[in-house]
This record gives sequence, C-alpha cells and structure tokens, in this order.
Amino acid sequence: HDILGKCIAILGMRGSGKTNTAAVLVEELLSNNVPLSVIDVDGEYWTLQEKYDIIRAGTTKDSEIVIPTFNIAESIRYIKAIARLSIRHKIPLVMDLSDFTLDNAKLLLEAYMKTLWEEARKVRHPYFIVLEEAHEFIPQKVSSPLKEQLTRIALRGRKRGLGLILISQRSAKVEKDVLTQAEMLFLHKVVHPADLRVYKELLPMDPSQISNI
Repeated sequence: HDILGKCIAILGMRGSGKTNTAAVLVEELLSNNVPLSVIDVDGEYWTLQEKYDIIRAGTTKDSEIVIPTFNIAESIRYIKAIARLSIRHKIPLVMDLSDFTLDNAKLLLEAYMKTLWEEARKVRHPYFIVLEEAHEFIPQKVSSPLKEQLTRIALRGRKRGLGLILISQRSAKVEKDVLTQAEMLFLHKVVHPADLRVYKELLPMDPSQISNI
C-alpha cells in the first residue's frame, strides 16, 4: 500500500543490480495481486511466467499474444487492445518489444501509454507500469509525444491509480523533471561523473558524502 500509485526510480550502471531490484518489486506486486505492465525492451522478464500467472505479449510464437510486425498501424491497433485488456481486467503482462526497432517501439509505447491513461480514468484501480531503459523514452531536453505521456503518468498518475517504475543505467540522460518527482529511489553504483552529479542533486545529503558512499 505504501508504494501504490507512486513514481519509483531504479538507477545505476550496467551490472549494478537494477534489474534484480526491479524484479523483486515486480514479484512483490504480483504476489499481492497488483496488475502491471512490464515494458521489456531486451527480453529479460519472460522468466516471470515460471512463478506467476502473467501473460507475455510479443512477436514470437511462444507469446500468448502475438503482436504483428508486418504493418506498424496494425501493431498499434493490437497494442491499444492489449492495454485495454490488461487494465480493465487486471491482467498482468510482459510487453516484449525486443524485436522492434527503437523508433517503432516508441510509436507502440505512445499508443500503449495513452490508452492506459484514458482507461485508468474509468477503472481507477491500482496499476503499475515498469519501464526498462527509461533514458531512451524520457530523454533529457528532448521532446516527444511518448515523453509527454510518460511524464504525465509520472506526475499525475496517482490520481488515476497509475504507478510508474523507471529503470535506467544512465541517470544523466533521464528527464530531471521526472526523476525529481520520484517518491522512491533505488540508487545503485555509478562511476560516470554526470550520473554521480544526478545522485547529488536527488539526495538530501552533503555532496562530498555521496561521492564517498
């Protein structure tokens, strides 16, 4: 109950344990029957099906819902239907977009997030969105329709029951207006000065202490 509807950020360099932290949160949410969508851009979350009743939507034949790739307009139609199905009927799912190009994945996610936002106004029950590689979709100083949708969910989603878990290995490349609104932070190891500077901006601590942690 303490995290429902909140914006949560999991940050850190590759290999620092971000995905494991995200997996623990996802497993706890699923164990407590909180519906969610995991936006999986690298095909890492399919193993959740070994423990939980969760649907996989993707392009491969072993997906319960197969998203067509021959026509992006048709893919978008499927994506909208999947979003409505998931949030209306509280069905957790993994959205595997690993076979799409980044540009097409962004088009699909724009439609998906817009549909979730519209449906959340009607159902108003807890629902989480888990977004890997957040720096690709909410980039600093770059505007896009998808970024606008995700920013709106991060800032105002709680009123509609929507929570957001952002995961990124490049903290400096994620929109700061979103990160500063995150109510919970899981900060893993970073070494890049720009990423460390973000930690110093986010944490209410003396910057020199943060450098030595």
